Amino acid sequence: MGQNIYDCADFFEGYKAVRENPLSYNELLERPALRSLLPGVRGLRVLDLGCGMGEGCRWLLEQGAKAVVGVDQSARMLEEARAQGPDRIAYYQLDLAELDTYRPETPFDLAVSSLCFHYLPDYPKLLADIRGLLRPGGLLVFSQEHPMVTAPRQGELWERDEQGEILCGRVSDYGRPGLRVGQWLGQGVEKYHRTAAQLLNGLVEAGFVVERMEEACPTPGAMAQNPRLAKEVHRPCFIFFRARRRGDPPGG
Repeated sequence: MGQNIYDCADFFEGYKAVRENPLSYNELLERPALRSLLPGVRGLRVLDLGCGMGEGCRWLLEQGAKAVVGVDQSARMLEEARAQGPDRIAYYQLDLAELDTYRPETPFDLAVSSLCFHYLPDYPKLLADIRGLLRPGGLLVFSQEHPMVTAPRQGELWERDEQGEILCGRVSDYGRPGLRVGQWLGQGVEKYHRTAAQLLNGLVEAGFVVERMEEACPTPGAMAQNPRLAKEVHRPCFIFFRARRRGDPPGG
């Protein structure tokens, strides 16, 4: 079971405020990069994994998706998502660690996930479960925190000069995958560090063909809107993959 910190009232309200900020990392960095990897979704059946408050589900429907299903373990998130409608979006409360218990009648053409996979302890199982929900040739597009961000176990994340200006990012314990616990919005948040090789090779071993990998760096326009993004040129904070399900089983 993954940590369900989003159902803690204080954490949820803090998270909601972050996501509603039009100058957030999500809006200026992660969301544009993720959507750039998506195919045209008109007429597709789409599964949104870790759908949160449903922003992505609503956008997919607006883009012409035939059917959209959102899955998340947080009751608070799904309550917010359902309140904003429309009723055509189907939402299910489910821990993605137990995705193998979800058995839709029809496979999906596309599975998409935003900043969720680093919360899951068993990456190979997650990918196998997603593969089982996609039709042959179906796509998986996801983002997660970059391994350079998830790697450090403790300590300062930035190297600074005598004036406190950031010189570069610090990376430690990169080659030691596993659980990390960090403070965010006043809570201890559990995440799992995996190297870039583990992320990519895990997709191949699960029966996917990797079509694209991206690392979002802030554009001049984004940095003009939010100067805090300037430090992210030293190391990418998010990583993105687009992978297609092979028609044959893993190892075939």
